Amino acid sequence: MWSFSPTYFISVVAARDLDAPGHPIDPTRLVVRARRREHLEALIKANADLLGSLVVMATPDRDYAFRIVVMKEIFAEVARHQVMGINYDNFKSAAAAANGHGNSYVAALHRVWSVMLGIQK
Repeated sequence: MWSFSPTYFISVVAARDLDAPGHPIDPTRLVVRARRREHLEALIKANADLLGSLVVMATPDRDYAFRIVVMKEIFAEVARHQVMGINYDNFKSAAAAANGHGNSYVAALHRVWSVMLGIQK
């Protein structure tokens, strides 16, 4: 699952049980990945009561350079908090307000918006 907020882009996938033979999916944990450390730090800061004890792991040789591992139940609450905190009526404008116009993240959001517009037409 990809998730964009005005301050972060994350990719959320099932964690694997690295202690079990064959490394099956762990039904209780998720890996939350980001291209930028500050995106995970923003997620943690916005949800300090739920995620404050987590440390961002650097994984420079992986497709996402940063990650955290979190219990599914906790991340479900994080997602609920994020949804309940939406107080803007224009996502790209909220991202620009949070990051500054011309910020590379905001520019990337505009490119994603444009690409996805292509599947609408």
